[in-house]
Parts: sequence; structure tokens; C-alpha cells
Amino acid sequence: MASTLEMFLGVTALIVNTFVMILMFFIGNVVIAPIVNWAGHMVNSSSSIPMWDMTYIIPAIWGLLIAFEVVIIIAFFVITGRRTVVDDLY
Repeated sequence: MASTLEMFLGVTALIVNTFVMILMFFIGNVVIAPIVNWAGHMVNSSSSIPMWDMTYIIPAIWGLLIAFEVVIIIAFFVITGRRTVVDDLY
């Protein structure tokens, strides 16, 4: 079995990443949408750079969080499945 510290770090990483994903799902649009709207009004007033073409950043953050979640889940199973083999214990 893995050490207590390794188990603690694996569980902590899984909990933190899941919490960030849930937090971004519920309040991400409330926080990010006004900023994007403000930037869109500021930039579109001069019509030099279309702001709405730059909204790929938010899906990229979601993609990173989902990729991290998959990697953390796989790492958690590797940590919990690791065994320390001792042949001559008794």
C-alpha cells in the first residue's frame, strides 16, 4: 500500500480539482461574463479588434481542468494500487 502522505496528496489533488471544476461550473459564467462583455464594449467601440473571436480562452480552461481531472484519477488509482512487497516479514 502507498504511504499515508502519498494517499493524502492524491486525495487532496482530486478534491481540489473537482472543487474547482464545480466552482467554475456554478459561478464561472457569473464572474467571467461581465468581464468579457466589458472588454467587448471597450474594444468594439473602436472596431479595431473583434473581442468575441477571443472567447476560446474559457473553453481552453475547461479543457485543461478536465484533462487534469482524468490524469489525477488515473494517478489516484496508481497510488492506491501500489503495493510494497516484503518477502521475509516473519
